[in-house]
Amino acid sequence: MHEMEHPDYAEALAVGSVCAAHMVQGYRGVDRRKADARNRRDRRGRWVSRSWEPREDGSEALSAYGYLTTVGLSEDGWQVRVTVEDAESMWHDGGFETKDDARLAGFDHIEEVGRLLPR
Repeated sequence: MHEMEHPDYAEALAVGSVCAAHMVQGYRGVDRRKADARNRRDRRGRWVSRSWEPREDGSEALSAYGYLTTVGLSEDGWQVRVTVEDAESMWHDGGFETKDDARLAGFDHIEEVGRLLPR
């Protein structure tokens, strides 16, 4: 089953592959979305186990896909900061229970802005 949205319906629709294909104008659209979801899940799973570099201040950093992601522990929990390399643009969030939660928030932010993987 596929969960699909349609402007004529307030809630998501649970439909089979054939109906989902019609809704996205062809099987390639369904197959591509499945592959994209699977790839994102796999990339997200690998993100936390990548080679994060320890910093002198106790934080850890990962440089990937044109971003520098830094996680560190503060009084309020684990914090994450994502900076576009060679730029002043920055995003941060905090209060995460675990280091991995903070790392994954960084991944989700990078993915949301659309620069994680070249296509």
